[in-house]
Amino acid sequence: TNVNDLLKPEYQGKVALNGDPTQAGAAFSGVLMVALSQGGSAADIAPGVEFFRKLKEAGNFLPVDPTPATIESGQTPVVIDWNYT
Repeated sequence: TNVNDLLKPEYQGKVALNGDPTQAGAAFSGVLMVALSQGGSAADIAPGVEFFRKLKEAGNFLPVDPTPATIESGQTPVVIDWNYT
């Protein structure tokens, strides 16, 4: 399994990012993680941004801030997040 699997049709409307990456460190870390998986770096997150563009175009990105309730209900079954603990 790798992050590119999230572009598959079975993930349509199922992939959320924990916050706005321009405002939330956890969300930015998610974009950075994807950038690294796509050949980018901390100095070049463009591959991560491009991946999220593709995810949105595929209809797989779910623009909902995930919470324990949305995860438990199945509204946000896949969440890209960063845990600081």
